[in-house]
Amino acid sequence: MHDGGRVLSDPTAQTPFKTSGPYGWVRHPIYSGWFLFVFALPTMTMTQFIFAVTSSAYLLMAIPLEERSLRHSSAGAYDRYMQQVRWKLLPHVF
Repeated sequence: MHDGGRVLSDPTAQTPFKTSGPYGWVRHPIYSGWFLFVFALPTMTMTQFIFAVTSSAYLLMAIPLEERSLRHSSAGAYDRYMQQVRWKLLPHVF
């Protein structure tokens, strides 16, 4: 659609969810990378540990909310993606 020379996206158009690469292993590979990033330190201070635990807890609480939003806004595309990619963060575990 066009509006005064600007191209507007079609809200009914569906973009398929990627199932290749890391997105084919887990549904939230960026979050998986975050866990690895904050916990894979050779030495960790108590402040770093508290930050890692707090930020990880936030992400674990955010995943169900994000997935609920995606399920409601994708007209079934995210449901199909969930069937194809079973694991949320760690393949064959969670």
